Amino acid sequence: MTKKLSSFFEQINIDPSSYYIELDTGSSILEMDPKRFEIEPRQFLEYAYSDFELEGNHGLINALSNVKRAIESQSEVIHFSLGIPYENLSFPGKMENIQKMGFSPSVILKHINKIRVDLEHFYKIPDYERVEDAVQIAQLFLDVTTLFLSNFWVSFNIFSDKEENKTKDYRTFNGFHVDFSKGTFEIEFWKEGVSIISISITPAELEDYFLMINLLIDLEKHSHNMNEDIQKRIFQRFYAKAIE
Repeated sequence: MTKKLSSFFEQINIDPSSYYIELDTGSSILEMDPKRFEIEPRQFLEYAYSDFELEGNHGLINALSNVKRAIESQSEVIHFSLGIPYENLSFPGKMENIQKMGFSPSVILKHINKIRVDLEHFYKIPDYERVEDAVQIAQLFLDVTTLFLSNFWVSFNIFSDKEENKTKDYRTFNGFHVDFSKGTFEIEFWKEGVSIISISITPAELEDYFLMINLLIDLEKHSHNMNEDIQKRIFQRFYAKAIE
């Protein structure tokens, strides 16, 4: 349950159906911890492909192990890039965070985790088809998450749809300005050209922070087919989650 965002919206008391989102500035925030990542996630994925091409159980087991390493190390890249502590998290804990942020459907992560548990805790030999699926899922996971981190929206505006707002500088009309810098979301609300209230969302407010990331992923998914109706629906979904 979110706290800071819920209180923020409660103080503002807006009609969410009258606001739309306009993307502003995007840039890459993709980083790797130099103390931890001597082998990059994609290298583990390459090992998985090579192992998968070998015949026999040895190759399948090694391929699945490297799939797990590729996914877990990529999840750590995500956490590090977004400033979220991960050193003391288990693999399931990291995957739970990834799901909460909206990076990957839960069914995919559950599928990967089940295969991993069967191998590491019950010593079951994975079959060819399941390992093939796992390698392809890992490829998809790395591709999608890398794309998002490479096109991270560091700045965007949430505007009132009043007609007079569409012809003025954004600081003269009703709406929000959101800026992400140094692991912090700065959210400022303007009303009739005056800054009314602002908040900072940091990883310390984890559920709020995850919700902000979820919003950005939702925007990224629609960024190539964005119109005002879609922008409004995205904001209304975000608003409903923030105040629930």
